[in-house]
Amino acid sequence: MKQQLTLIDTPRSWRIDTRTKVTGLDGLARARAALADARRAGDDDPPAPFRRAA
Repeated sequence: MKQQLTLIDTPRSWRIDTRTKVTGLDGLARARAALADARRAGDDDPPAPFRRAA
């Protein structure tokens, strides 16, 4: 993963905590995997629903 440049110094209260970052990155990975699977399958049906993490 590439590091993003900090363009401005943000107040600490605005920063995203590690747990939130990990949750977001996990969601992105799952979405990318679902898109890749759909492309490989070549069908137009929507993906099966999945349970959201609690």
